[in-house]
Amino acid sequence: MKAAKMASFPKNSRDCVVQVLSIGQWPDFSAYQDLLCLLPPEQHRRVTAYHKDQDQTRSLFGRLLLLSTVHRLFHIPYRACDLAFGRYGKPFLPDVPDFHFSISHAERRVVFAFAPCPLGVDVERLKAYDPRIAARFFTPEEQCELTGASGSIRIFYQIWTRKEAFIKATGEGMKRPLSSFSTLEDPGFFTFTKEGYVFSLYAKEHLNPPKVQFIKDEDLINQLRTQERSFL
Repeated sequence: MKAAKMASFPKNSRDCVVQVLSIGQWPDFSAYQDLLCLLPPEQHRRVTAYHKDQDQTRSLFGRLLLLSTVHRLFHIPYRACDLAFGRYGKPFLPDVPDFHFSISHAERRVVFAFAPCPLGVDVERLKAYDPRIAARFFTPEEQCELTGASGSIRIFYQIWTRKEAFIKATGEGMKRPLSSFSTLEDPGFFTFTKEGYVFSLYAKEHLNPPKVQFIKDEDLINQLRTQERSFL
């Protein structure tokens, strides 16, 4: 299917958008069956392949953020939005090659970012961490940064989420050892903390400061259910 031109999101734009969705409660996943039906068949299968309701819910919301954005920008129906995957699993949209995106989730947060160049995003909740992770995956410089901050939980997750965002942006996945690159000096990183979560984004090209949008799950659900018939 041929996609509409990106009139409101041109290739030469330097804009980047980060949408952060908060999940308020964990209802039985059966409560979302009407929204699940919005997904293309392959994405439907990927969501229901998870065994736990919470994993299914996070996966569903991540995909709905993607599909609703693509529908708004390019007028592509939800069920006609085909995903493809790179060599190491990085998803992309064959019909809109200039549109790049990344999705991540942790506990009650789902984050979706998009821009006109390759990017990656990651989120983690601030909580106690295993120091052996830093010893294994951080560069000596990053380990010094963490030690100098007296083992700060925030510094640990800043480095960790930046590493995850970087390998998502490059599309290398875990093929690229996390200890093989430092996140301390690269200007392509953007990190912020809100409500006990750390969010990091990495872009391969220079972008404007991200426009961060905070969304409640109930607001997205109400919007989708109101418009559901036009999407099917």
